[in-house]
Amino acid sequence: SIVGMVGRADTGDGGEIYLMAGESTSKSASGGKVSIISGQGSSSGMSNGGNGGDMIIFAGQGRGSNREANSGGNVYIHGGDADSGAGGFVEIQTGSSKTASSGDMSLITPDAGISGVTGDVTVQSGHATNGNSGVISMISGNGSNGAGGTILLSVGSGHAGTGGPKKGGNITLTAGSMVGSKIDILEGGSIVLNSGGTERNQFGTSYHKEEKSGAILISSLKTRGESGKVFINTGDAGKSGHVLLQSGDAVSGSSGGLSFNTGDAQESTGDVRFEIGTSDFGHGGNIYMHSGNSFGNNMKGGEIKINAGSTKVNGIGGSALINAGDGSKGGDIEISAGKSSSTIGGNLHISGGSSSSSSSGFVNIITKSINNADRSGDIMAVTGKSISGAAGDINLSAGDGFREGGRININAGSSNTGKSGDIQ
Repeated sequence: SIVGMVGRADTGDGGEIYLMAGESTSKSASGGKVSIISGQGSSSGMSNGGNGGDMIIFAGQGRGSNREANSGGNVYIHGGDADSGAGGFVEIQTGSSKTASSGDMSLITPDAGISGVTGDVTVQSGHATNGNSGVISMISGNGSNGAGGTILLSVGSGHAGTGGPKKGGNITLTAGSMVGSKIDILEGGSIVLNSGGTERNQFGTSYHKEEKSGAILISSLKTRGESGKVFINTGDAGKSGHVLLQSGDAVSGSSGGLSFNTGDAQESTGDVRFEIGTSDFGHGGNIYMHSGNSFGNNMKGGEIKINAGSTKVNGIGGSALINAGDGSKGGDIEISAGKSSSTIGGNLHISGGSSSSSSSGFVNIITKSINNADRSGDIMAVTGKSISGAAGDINLSAGDGFREGGRININAGSSNTGKSGDIQ
């Protein structure tokens, strides 16, 4: 072995060791290299051959008792500075292997003492004065006969001590902001989350039903209390951005569904709300619900189904309410069946609910009463005109009954001061 050691100092700092390569003043030449290489384990024995020697770089221990002033020595690895060109880079690389795995790399701050905290790990590119700042890349390698390596970002668990914080650590992903003059067209950086796709090699190019891209799961974890909320929203702005939830197009099968579900509960279940913000000076925004079109032969367009919730044990089924907006003139409600290009148009059915043990539900068509001197609204039942055929009929039929058939009552309105209404 070769040992180089500086003697101990009892009153001042310990002696220093400098290893410095030679300077070069020649054109197109470089300064001398400094190479520190640990020894080979050159034995090629199959049972237990040689191992390469370790390289250990330790900063000095700090034995002082003052927590603020006394610390262990630092380790600096610094690429060379340059006056005109790029500064020297720093590459830390694990060893390769001809037949086995390459070496692992760990960047770890050790556990803290009984009254301290663990050290931070910072990976940061430098600031740029005339161009883009440096990229930070975290890339796992490709796999052969296996999957690519996982990238895991995980915050450690915390323990709530007396008087300590009661909230776990956060993971924050923030894209870059842009700063410029008033005439610049600026756009902040995007955050893109893409799951892994699949790609066929030259021997497998056909569609396979079991071939699918990876899922993206955004969820708050379960807890015995209240689980965390999930917010997806665009930021406040002069004109705020859209939120688009869309399943992808399908080349040969069905496109994916879009589900809005609240969880089951022992008490009341959560609401699903579609609500548009208030406008101070413009029109209120619309809500469009449009089922899918179909261009297939003898196929039908998608349905829109609105079902109120059912109940058991002497409960009452939920109501389905459609209310037009209030205003100086109230909003209309228009229900129209579909048009037909070759046969009859769609029918419009309004029926009360059936009952297995009591009366079926009523169908009430009523205009609201008013308290002023104007007249209440009309009820009109009119069939459409026919240019070349017969106009449609209006049929009023009461139901058959085992004990008594239903009646048809037509009553004109009474008046307190004028003439009562006619039946014509």
